[in-house]
Amino acid sequence: MSIDSSNSRVTLAVDASVAELIETHKKAEEEGEDEDPDRRQTQLYCGSCCDMLCASLTVNCLYVPWMIHSVMFNLSLYKEAMEMGLVEEDSRFNPLILLAVKNGIGVVFGLIGILGCCKMYKYCVLATGIWFCVDIVWSCVSQRYVMLCLVFNIYPHFYLFEALWSGKITRDNYRWREKHCCCKRKQ
Repeated sequence: MSIDSSNSRVTLAVDASVAELIETHKKAEEEGEDEDPDRRQTQLYCGSCCDMLCASLTVNCLYVPWMIHSVMFNLSLYKEAMEMGLVEEDSRFNPLILLAVKNGIGVVFGLIGILGCCKMYKYCVLATGIWFCVDIVWSCVSQRYVMLCLVFNIYPHFYLFEALWSGKITRDNYRWREKHCCCKRKQ
């Protein structure tokens, strides 16, 4: 076996099987045989269920009606409190009103997240993931610890953003390689 260098030629005695193995490896690298193009490039949500795009879409579709219900609930509580005389009418910064406004903004970000998932817009997905972080911080500050369940909403959004950013998930490869759901293994 001989190896050409830019300045000199070096000859080494190598067993034929080793030389064949090296040549086979070089050909495989050149042809891209090391990577299976049909192998999944992204992980599944919580390691087993849906792909990250499907998981992000699902958590957004659950979040939007939850926030709509919360807005209506908080506004009805505020109205009842006003009728009972527990709240002054000129009080614009009532916690129930602020919570209703925050949850209304949450509806908007949930819809942005749905759009981002459906159209594979990475920045919409990222904005929604950041909103979930803001929502968790707000909830902890206001001692509404039930909202810590939003951690399960943050995870798929940031992972999906990374997959869209790096090209692991694209419109071209999603349907045949990445799409996965626990109800139907491979669609």
